[in-house]
Amino acid sequence: MKKILKFIAFSAILLMLTGSFFSCNDQDDIDAQKAIIGKWKLVKLTVPMMGVSYNYSNYNIVYDFKANGVLTVSGKIDQIDWYGGYEVGEYPYSVGNFEYGHNLKIGNYEFWWVRISSKTLVMDDSPVDGPICYLVKI
Repeated sequence: MKKILKFIAFSAILLMLTGSFFSCNDQDDIDAQKAIIGKWKLVKLTVPMMGVSYNYSNYNIVYDFKANGVLTVSGKIDQIDWYGGYEVGEYPYSVGNFEYGHNLKIGNYEFWWVRISSKTLVMDDSPVDGPICYLVKI
C-alpha cells in the first residue's frame, strides 16, 4: 500500500512539474520579446571554431531592437578590419522559442541560441560554426 501511495504522490508531482514546464514556454517567449527591445552595444565577438575573439567596445556598434520588429544597426563598422556582425542598416527581426531555448531571427539569418537578461544579450551561433556576439544594454 505504501508503494502505491508513493507512486501516486510521485506521479502527481511529476505531472505538476511537467504542466508548469510546458505552461512557461509561451510566457518565456513574451518575456524574451519584451526583454530584447532597446539599445544594445556590441562589446565582443568570438568565433570559437577559429579560436579568435574581437573587442568591439570602442567602435560604438549599437543594435537598436524596436518594438515594431525592426532592428537598426549603427556604429563605426567601416573602421574595423574584420567584423562578423550586421552591417549598418535596418533588418526585420523576430524572437521565438526553439527546441533548446530562445532563437532570434534577423533578416534571413537565425541564431540558434539567445540568452537575454536585463543587462546582457548573447547571440550564439557557434553550434553551426558561427560567431557569438556579446552585447550590453545601454
